[in-house]
Amino acid sequence: MHFSDDWGLSWVESQYEPRNWSYIYELIGIRDQYLMSTNYGIHRSSNKGKSWELVYATESMGFFDLLAIDNTIYSGTRSWDEYRKRD
Repeated sequence: MHFSDDWGLSWVESQYEPRNWSYIYELIGIRDQYLMSTNYGIHRSSNKGKSWELVYATESMGFFDLLAIDNTIYSGTRSWDEYRKRD
């Protein structure tokens, strides 16, 4: 993941764990924090993406379309096994 705070003139790489380079499905900013969903759960950064903390670990579902309304976060989820169980 890369961040720009000057409208794309320069970019800074950000590392996150677990599994750096895993797919990032959604990224939103709420006040002075960022939330990011990957295939390993929900991560939070309080320092503009310099470091990330895994705050909700799950590999059984993905979180898509993160949305913040009045300090409440909403997300659509999808089970990773949704299509694998069909005959």
